[in-house]
Amino acid sequence: ILIVYPDGDLGAAERARWTGAFANARKLKVDGRPVVVSSHKFENAKSLDHALGELGAAALIACDGLSAKIGVGQLAALTRARDVLSITTREVDVARGLAIGVVPGKARDEIVVNVAAAAAEGVKFDAGLLQLARTVVEQR
Repeated sequence: ILIVYPDGDLGAAERARWTGAFANARKLKVDGRPVVVSSHKFENAKSLDHALGELGAAALIACDGLSAKIGVGQLAALTRARDVLSITTREVDVARGLAIGVVPGKARDEIVVNVAAAAAEGVKFDAGLLQLARTVVEQR
């Protein structure tokens, strides 16, 4: 999992929040493989693409403020080219082409899924997850 954050205080705070959330990930395994969480300070699309390839990331978490540095369309193009699942905390970014959002709801956080974007990233969700999530259609 690659946590991508923009320069500045907001980016640093978001990176710290996500890193803390995954603090116990070192103990997790998926299909017998350890879950590795890394962070990447966004500088440009080329360096992000290189980091995705070098680390073999399966998922990218786009921290708040990242879509102001790189457009959602360009970010989605990178994740789709490398079959990397994109995750954000902004529903508008899911509607614009990222795959999953964990967004504030009325009573608790909600999972929002853009099924077409996820499919373009090579991801197929279990029906159980889709029953829990709210789906959105990509806006063009």
